[in-house]
Order: sequence, then C-alpha cells, then structure tokens
Amino acid sequence: MPMDRRTELANSVAIGKDGWLFHRDNSVFEQMSGAKSLSNAEVQTWVDLISGHQQWLSERNIEFCFFIAPEKHVVYRDHLPQGTVISERRPAMQVIRALRNTTPIDPVYPDEELRDERVSRETYHAVGTHWNFFGGFLAYRQLAREIAKRVDIPILDIEEIRFLESWIHAGDLGVRLDPEPETPEHRCCVSFSKSKSLFGSTNYDRGHVAIYENLDVTLPKAVIFRDSSFTWILPFLSESFSRIVAVGTPHLYYDLIEREKPDIVILEMIERWVGPPRESPAFIVKKTPLRELSELSVDEIARKTGLIIGFVDSPAPKSEVRAPFDVTGWAVSLKGVQEIGVYLDGRSLGNADIGISRPDLARFPCVDAATSGFRFRLDAATLNIPAGKHHLMVQAVSRDGLRQKLCDISITIAP
Repeated sequence: MPMDRRTELANSVAIGKDGWLFHRDNSVFEQMSGAKSLSNAEVQTWVDLISGHQQWLSERNIEFCFFIAPEKHVVYRDHLPQGTVISERRPAMQVIRALRNTTPIDPVYPDEELRDERVSRETYHAVGTHWNFFGGFLAYRQLAREIAKRVDIPILDIEEIRFLESWIHAGDLGVRLDPEPETPEHRCCVSFSKSKSLFGSTNYDRGHVAIYENLDVTLPKAVIFRDSSFTWILPFLSESFSRIVAVGTPHLYYDLIEREKPDIVILEMIERWVGPPRESPAFIVKKTPLRELSELSVDEIARKTGLIIGFVDSPAPKSEVRAPFDVTGWAVSLKGVQEIGVYLDGRSLGNADIGISRPDLARFPCVDAATSGFRFRLDAATLNIPAGKHHLMVQAVSRDGLRQKLCDISITIAP
C-alpha cells in the first residue's frame, strides 16, 4: 500500500484508552460532541423524510420502524481519547427527540442496553467499527420488543443463544494501522435455528440483497433497508419472521415493498448517517432503480423462495477418515425431503438412506422432522476410490424439487 494512503488511513483512526480504536469517518467526533449539531430546518428535513415513509406505509396497512445503530463512541464513551465529549445535542438525538415529540414514530436506539450489558461481555469489537454478535443480539432484542408492540412475533431469549469461541482479528480499524493490533471478538449464534440465509448477492456494499426464510411460515414478513450494522442482527431477527428481504440502501424502494407485501418495513441507519442532510447518504446518494442498484429485479427477488435446512454430522471438514465410513446428518423441509445425494469429486455415489430417527429435531415445524436423519456407507474399495484428498458434496432434494447443498468440503481418505 502506498505510504500516503497508509498515512491517510492511520489518521482516520483515534486510539482511545486500553488500546480501543474509534473511527473519525464522516466527522463523527464533531457530531458526537455536538459541534456539528443540526439546525431546526435540518431536523425538520429528517422528520419530513421519515414521517413521509411512515405515512406511505400506513396507507397500505404496513407497520414502520426506524432503527438507529449507535456509534461505538457512544456505547464506549469511557474508552474514548481523553477530553472527548458525547453530547445530547448530537444530530441523531436531535432527530430522535423531534420524531418522538411531533410524530407517532418512536425510533429504536439501543445505546443503553449495549452499554449496560458490557458488565457480562463486550458488545463491540475493540479494534473494529461495528458491534460483535453479542451486541447484535442485544440490538435485535430491543428492536424485536418494539416491533412486537404492533406485530405479533416471537422474541429470542438469551437462553436460546449459544456462545462460541472468540475470533481474534484486527478488525476494520486495526487494519488501518501498522502494525495491525488484534483483539478477540465475541461470537454467538442461535442454538436451535429455524431460519436460514436463502440468498445473498455478491455486491457487498450498497445494493446488497439478503433473503432469509423460516420454516415457520405462519410468522409475519419484513422488508429491511439497511447498512452494514444490520449484518449482525439478521441471523437473530430471521428467527422472528417467516421471510425477510434486506437491501443495503438508505432509501425505501416502494416497488419492492408492494411486491413483497410485508407486515413491517424497517429502515436502519448507523448514527453518523443521521447527520447534516447535505452529508447524509439518505439525501446525497442518488436513488437509482432497484435493478441498477442490486442487479436484481423486484420479481427476481420475489422468486427466490423455498427452504431446506440440514447438516452433515460426519465426516467433518478437512478430516481424515478410514474407509469404509458413514456420511451422516439430517435435513428438513416444509414439504419433506425426497432424497439425499452423495457426490465425491463431482461423481455421484448414490443416495443416502433417509428416514432415520432424530427425536432431537422434532421441534422443527416440518413433516418427518423426527425422522429426518440420513446415512450413506462409503466403501472406497468397492467404489474404486483411491486414498488421498477428495471433495465431498451432499445435496438434499425436497419433495417439491428444491435442491440445497448440505456440505461442500474436502476430506482425506487414509490408505
């Protein structure tokens, strides 16, 4: 990397107490201190934009939620560089107060819960911009509680969350420095997930499309317009909805909403975006047609449906196995699973035996969930498969023709 670019990146990072890093992007320190607060006219511009969305949705009997992701600077204000001030006159708070005082909109802003729960474990990554998955879960929980006041959804409890080994890495701020500092990032997931990412587009900036579906089709539907902060929330929120379509954009796309017919629309923005309108992507970023933004039409997004959830228990990825060995796992689908195909190095070896008892999976709202196990005996000698590295793929096919890879891994067959 050229030295001037490295210097520019390093200058965009503020080093706080105990090595905690904070970004300087979008004049965030000036916003947080209130030095860059909004005029009355600028506050009204925000109120007009957000209340206009709410009015359009209300006319179609669709609920609306405005969610503001707190800056790490607010939640970890005690770790900021000496002398840094966090003001109640920062732009996001001005907009929140104005919306609450003059409209029916009560923005969700989970700063207190993210700060309070730090007594149990960190909620943001020390050398990254965003919250970690635990912080994402806390943000989800507050968002879901607000949604549940108007839309009947289940809300995950902390007992339904499994904590994983922390991931040590440099984060998106640490990589701007030389040398790159690395710290642990807490991770967690849903212990018994009924939802899954059905589709994710390859453009990871604005225009990214993510589709989640849930095996419980009786739950409501949601359409979300969001930034990168919401990535940590989606795996949890998808447990509360039958279908979620989330688009990376600060704009609402009414054509997508009309096609999806959701019960609620969520607009999420990171706090620094809720700043001066002349600098916020909500106003300065051109609202291009959805296909140009996402490379997908509204109808193409709507057609991406259908869910199979499963897992290959054995063999494990990159493991060494001694033939003969069993390929085992489970798969569930709303319409039931028709077959489980096993492939090695692209060659079909046949179908696994299905219908094996799995009482631990009976909680899935699917036909045959309690007998969703499968097993395939792979005898390398009989199939003339040499020892060494191989590529194993297992694919489930539902009774209505959906196909889903359950694994696509490398294994080593011992001699």
